[in-house]
Amino acid sequence: MRRLNSAEACQTVAPLMRLGRKLAWGCQAWLWACMSLYAQDLPQFREHVISVDLKYGYQLVAADLNKDGREDLIAVDEAATELV
Repeated sequence: MRRLNSAEACQTVAPLMRLGRKLAWGCQAWLWACMSLYAQDLPQFREHVISVDLKYGYQLVAADLNKDGREDLIAVDEAATELV
């Protein structure tokens, strides 16, 4: 097996490194394009504060308690001593 000197090694490796960079940029562009396509289908959420009294929320349940056709939210704290 023949051993390469540093100049020959650079000439051998440089095209492979250029190809690797092009491939990396191409993959990155493809991923960005895919992410933007999938992001359009995701729902948009916004914060709505119900209560600031509950310090450590543990469980959240949605149920229609008063039979008005809309779901009510019930939150329980970690120690199960508070209900919001």
